[in-house]
Amino acid sequence: MPRRLLKFSTQLSDGSRIKIVEIDATPEEKPYVTLSHRWGKDETCKTTTENLGELKTDGLIFKDLPRTYRDAVEVTAQLGYSYLWIDSLCILQNDEEDWKVEAPRMAVIYGNAVFTLAAMDAEDSGSGLFIKDMDDAKRMSLESRAWVMQEQMISPRSLMFTRNTISWDCREADGNWEDNQLRLRKRNEGEMREDLNIPDHPKELFAFFRDFRLPGVTFNEDQHRFMTMNSNLLGEEEDYEPLLKAWWKLINMYSTRTLTYGKDKFLALNGIAGVALRWTQLKNTFGLWYHFIEHELLWHVDPAGPEATKPTSFRTPSWSWASLDGGRVLNRYYERLPAKPVLMIKPSFMKMPVGTSFDQGLPIPAWTAEHYTITMSGDLRSAEVTTRLGEDGKPECEIVLDPVGRFSENENHRFIPDIASWFPVGKTVKVFCLHMVQYQKGENDFPHYLDVHLVLVQVRKQQDIRLYDEYVDEIDVLEERTMRRLGYMETTYNEMRDGNAIWEDRWWRYLRLR
Repeated sequence: MPRRLLKFSTQLSDGSRIKIVEIDATPEEKPYVTLSHRWGKDETCKTTTENLGELKTDGLIFKDLPRTYRDAVEVTAQLGYSYLWIDSLCILQNDEEDWKVEAPRMAVIYGNAVFTLAAMDAEDSGSGLFIKDMDDAKRMSLESRAWVMQEQMISPRSLMFTRNTISWDCREADGNWEDNQLRLRKRNEGEMREDLNIPDHPKELFAFFRDFRLPGVTFNEDQHRFMTMNSNLLGEEEDYEPLLKAWWKLINMYSTRTLTYGKDKFLALNGIAGVALRWTQLKNTFGLWYHFIEHELLWHVDPAGPEATKPTSFRTPSWSWASLDGGRVLNRYYERLPAKPVLMIKPSFMKMPVGTSFDQGLPIPAWTAEHYTITMSGDLRSAEVTTRLGEDGKPECEIVLDPVGRFSENENHRFIPDIASWFPVGKTVKVFCLHMVQYQKGENDFPHYLDVHLVLVQVRKQQDIRLYDEYVDEIDVLEERTMRRLGYMETTYNEMRDGNAIWEDRWWRYLRLR
């Protein structure tokens, strides 16, 4: 149960009192409804340490509630329920400790609700569930919010209000209000594990995370609470592939969402991540999975989607997808399974940080710059990126690699920058390309050889990285091989050079990726 709920009579009047009740740990069933809504800039209806006592004894008068809250109470009551959870009223808004306890429990709060009311078009608590004559440009404002994606996925059932329409969504069916009734359409159940087939529907995707188990691995009821973070994988690497593929489908859905506070980038996923990790014992490092890091690093921003931007203050290292805002993040490695590439870096030289979690804000204040650094050894080729306007008038990045270490005389490069504005039209930028993996021609019907690189730039001397608002860490940048990520590149070719010549040419270098 949530720690607090709003309680009211199902027989409402303008003078009805809406009170806050403290819910202690109890086996007694108290069916409740949750509200998913968008906060406005100046929300005033909220619970604090100062007014909690008054709201528990006297409560709020129904007619004085903001429009969205009033509509939510009324719909809940008319459907026969007398308990409602609203974040601004059920979490103390000026008590950081209360927030730290309740925010990570979203999987419990939304997952155990009878259903969730979603104010899809409401821009703030004063807009209401029922909105008429709304501009299309302002519609579905809730759909763009990062926190809301988790709320909708975890909720077993959602009743969504969009302009004059009510729609329904659960793990079995969806439907819209048509001809004065709710018409439901059941979805066909797919095979979850066959050929790594992962569900597309958000609620089914959450159920997949919730129900995922490693073959042959069993736990006692509470054993997961005592698992050590230093143990090895519980199963074979292949056993985790469905979960990892599902995770990157989640990141694809999540990465374009907006946050009022960028530090919540991981916290807004905590409810889903906690369920996904419950039985797997995976280690996390800034949104990537430690045991599979050579593949996790192969993400890129979808060039067909919205353009990514850089947050104004430091949040995560450049090698994490969470270092960007707005762009749709993909990981082609998992999309290409079961085809698996040859690893081209030296894993025995790899060292990286472990220990970030999804249940706290970023960056972690106690950490120094070294905690954000991956050290590795691999083939590093110098290159130049020149940006020109294409025939369609859009900027195009052309990359030319140093021929030393090439695998073919006829390489075709496709460079995808993390942030396009880093490469202005008419300018040439010197970069480095780190060869990560190689797909072999002919294996799994692969039509050509394909190399995947990370595109990096050397960290300049006398450069500082702001770790968080009050503190700037001066980084030792005299080490010439300290790099940060700029983008992702795929290289294709049909014929391979002589193997001995390739290995003689390869330029193995130690580097630090920050």
